[in-house]
Amino acid sequence: RNSAGDAESVAAWKAYLDFEKAEGNPTRITLLYERAVKMYSKNVTLWREYVSYLEHQFGARPVQWLPIHERATRNCYWAGEVWAAYMRAIEKAYLVEVNNNSNNNNTESSSSSSDNNEIPRPQQKIMDILQRSLVAGLSSHDDVYAVHVANLDFWRRFIDITNDNDVIFLREQFQNATGFFGETAQGFLIGKFWAGIEARVLGDYEAARTLWAWLMKAGHADQNMVMENIHFERYFMRDVERTRSLFKKGAVSLQNEASRLWAEWLEFEREVGTLDQWEAARLTISARSEELLAKQAKEVQTLMDTAADRSAARKAKRVAGRDGNATTEQRGEKRGKRDREESNIEGGKRARGSAVPSLRAPVYTVAISNLPFTTDEEQLRKFLEEYIPKQND
Repeated sequence: RNSAGDAESVAAWKAYLDFEKAEGNPTRITLLYERAVKMYSKNVTLWREYVSYLEHQFGARPVQWLPIHERATRNCYWAGEVWAAYMRAIEKAYLVEVNNNSNNNNTESSSSSSDNNEIPRPQQKIMDILQRSLVAGLSSHDDVYAVHVANLDFWRRFIDITNDNDVIFLREQFQNATGFFGETAQGFLIGKFWAGIEARVLGDYEAARTLWAWLMKAGHADQNMVMENIHFERYFMRDVERTRSLFKKGAVSLQNEASRLWAEWLEFEREVGTLDQWEAARLTISARSEELLAKQAKEVQTLMDTAADRSAARKAKRVAGRDGNATTEQRGEKRGKRDREESNIEGGKRARGSAVPSLRAPVYTVAISNLPFTTDEEQLRKFLEEYIPKQND
């Protein structure tokens, strides 16, 4: 893939192409696109703009743009949007051929007209592209999702709902897609799509309800998804009791703010419910609102307490650091005093045990207390002379 350093060069090419598009010379523009995608063959945006231009400029001639789609998938094999665009191009090319064939038939006699069935249908080509894309090395779930959705879109438009085999095949495609993604965001989006197809296209309402039950049970039902399920029952199925049941479940199950659901529930009971049912809904909503407010207040208090605890811990650590430094200094002073005392003791031992007199006079410490405040230094010196031995000169 091209490095980020190519961005400025690609932007310059796009500016150049926009200038040429304003001049309106298709041949020159096509040649410039060819030069651009040759230099930056891994740039998805360039390929997408190239094929979009060709489809717009030469829409009635698929031979001009279908091969470019194929080249784009070979160069940008990891991009789901490129494969999805190729699928749509295959379908578009088929419709163009059918339309061209129909126009040709209108200009010819019925005896020489050709049959539309002679045009190869695109189903097998779509299946081939799907399989190629899934083994090509798509870079993310979103890329795989784009490919699956393009595939499902195609089959939804092409199946014959009166043909049981076609219906079975379509359901298999949906099942494969949801099976791949499982209980992920992409899986739920495809599940919602499938539920809509079952209800609106295939007319299997129980299958749609089963899918919605799976979506709700999976534990990822936010307010928007709950509301879509309610709307399905309220406006499409027109099941009042089931709609009321979903409102009740949603009102107590949503863990965050559900003001939209609450307002619509009260509106629903005004339209179809009794006074008691409206009052019951109001009381349920009021109680749930208080619970959520208390929960939010508790969460805020927990955050404040946690912040206060962290602040106190940091302060205690700073104080401990200062105390630790002071203690170190004190330990140093004590150690120095102890060393001096030991040195004095050793010196005294050497003086007593050796003929060589010590050069240091012994050091004595005397503690005196309860002296009157009138005692001066001279009186104290005379008093101590009786107890302290005199040194010889």
